[in-house]
Amino acid sequence: MREAWVFLVEAYGLKNSSTSYNENYKKDPRLPSFGTIRNKFNNISWNEFIGAEEPYETIDEMREAWVRLVEEHQLEHTTISYNEHYKKDPRLLSLDTIKKKFNTLWSDFIGFEKNTFYKTLKDTRSAWKILVREYRLKNTKISYDKNYKKNPRLPSFDTIKINYNVNWNQFIEVEEIEFYETLEEIRKAWKILVREYRLQNTELFYNSNYKKDPRLPSFATVSRRFNIRWFEFIGVKKRFQVTKTNFYETLEEIREAWMNLVERYGLENTQPSYKKNRKRDRRLPSFDTFRIMFNVTWREFIQAEPLYETLEEIREAWITVVREYGLKNTNGSYRENHQKDPRLPSTHFLVKFKITWGEFKNGK
Repeated sequence: MREAWVFLVEAYGLKNSSTSYNENYKKDPRLPSFGTIRNKFNNISWNEFIGAEEPYETIDEMREAWVRLVEEHQLEHTTISYNEHYKKDPRLLSLDTIKKKFNTLWSDFIGFEKNTFYKTLKDTRSAWKILVREYRLKNTKISYDKNYKKNPRLPSFDTIKINYNVNWNQFIEVEEIEFYETLEEIRKAWKILVREYRLQNTELFYNSNYKKDPRLPSFATVSRRFNIRWFEFIGVKKRFQVTKTNFYETLEEIREAWMNLVERYGLENTQPSYKKNRKRDRRLPSFDTFRIMFNVTWREFIQAEPLYETLEEIREAWITVVREYGLKNTNGSYRENHQKDPRLPSTHFLVKFKITWGEFKNGK
């Protein structure tokens, strides 16, 4: 039977394992299941059947064998390294099997005493770099706090900080970033980014792009530190006073001007339409601008009626829009066109009612 199985392994390129045997033994109709073999031959093990040596019996034997592999192949002394290389010695078990069989942790298996931490900052730093590389971790303090226990010899960062009097940047050997100190420096640096990357001079674009200059802080930091709003930061108030094309100053004026455009040009009364067409009136600011100035949503700006509340109302209103505009009754079409009825909500209603688009469409 052993010879017949070896023939199958070689002929079909199979793995020489008990799992592979049970999946493939019927390729030779004369081969019995391995359960039958085990019962027939006095509870023979798989290793005995294939003529291989049995796994090491004690954890000390396994530890010594692993240390030999580490030295022979210059391996790293980590769980990932073990799981990748233990099969170089066919008598070594997987780490999961070792844990179950001996009820032991990795630190116990490799013989580290508890709290036997690295003795120098250099060794600690090197060990962390290995973890970052092996597990593809972010090289941040948060990542360190979450993952340092993957190496039982790494202490917590609080311990490192106390023992060596270093902060995180000093630990990873990164120079401290010195942010601009004055508001004028921050404002000047942002203007350079706006010009260099052709950015819109809005708070939204600032928060999306300020990291392009590592010395620029977030606008939330700027606002807290200097107690200013976005428009004070970019100096919009001065422009209101001196330019001939001042923006409308009140929300009512902006709303009235926009409705005049909607009626005059037959525009859709939607936020995308506003963004696309508001420059037809030079005194209309961007939606981001007046949203921040007056702290309003688009629906509050257009004084829309309340959204439909029930699933039946939403479905009925959407079918009306589909028929009126000749649209497809699909999820994508809904996302693109639901604002044709200002009382229709976004597709977040699917989450609210815990249904799929298909269930909504079919009236379930």
